[in-house]
Amino acid sequence: ISVGDAQGISVGDAAGISVGDSSVLAGPVERIDIVNGVFHSMGQIVMASNSMLTAMRVGDFVTVDGSVVSPGWLYADAVAVSDVSYVPGATRVFVSGMLSAIDSANGTARMGGLTIDYTASLASGRAPYGSMWSFVGTRPQSGGVLVSDRSGSIR
Repeated sequence: ISVGDAQGISVGDAAGISVGDSSVLAGPVERIDIVNGVFHSMGQIVMASNSMLTAMRVGDFVTVDGSVVSPGWLYADAVAVSDVSYVPGATRVFVSGMLSAIDSANGTARMGGLTIDYTASLASGRAPYGSMWSFVGTRPQSGGVLVSDRSGSIR
């Protein structure tokens, strides 16, 4: 997978989509709200400039460099629109941010509007703890659960 300058994913101990140190998201654009200066992707609300918002379309696969504001909220310093076509369940995605909930009994976590099934990443001994975390995987359905096979804490 090549997403702008991103190749694969690599965040801390997670590997798969290689994104820069400031990358917080790689996924499809689900909704754009120019009036409020945000777009939605991977269950996250991303604050972005007007020029960034007008350069993307719903369905575009984007990589976001920026910072975590709060659970479910990211701030974009830069957004790269890729020529990669997003295919639910096949295209690898990445999200990084603050967890809003962890359900260790069911192997799920919440990050804003995104539910993450992290049970596949438990083989590496990496269960979420604390508040800042990154996940790599696929979403079998648009807007559905992220099935993560790689995860890592953000330091």
